[in-house]
Amino acid sequence: MRYAREDYVADVELPADRWRWFRTIDDLFDLVASAQSQSALVRVTFDEQYGYPRTIYIDYVADLVGDEVDMKVTSVRPIH
Repeated sequence: MRYAREDYVADVELPADRWRWFRTIDDLFDLVASAQSQSALVRVTFDEQYGYPRTIYIDYVADLVGDEVDMKVTSVRPIH
């Protein structure tokens, strides 16, 4: 996992002790299902080999700025 903010010159590796702050693959499926149940605009692409969400875009309220969720899964590893 990496921090990827606009004001960073480069991505910064996230220490393993902070991984708990981020979503698991199961959490991503739950996020998508929850947004769909709320009639949000949801766009998802799935990994062709394993079927997990690769990219997720959610817009909960079309006329509201800043409520969007935009995620990209760049790599997957088992949690120990």
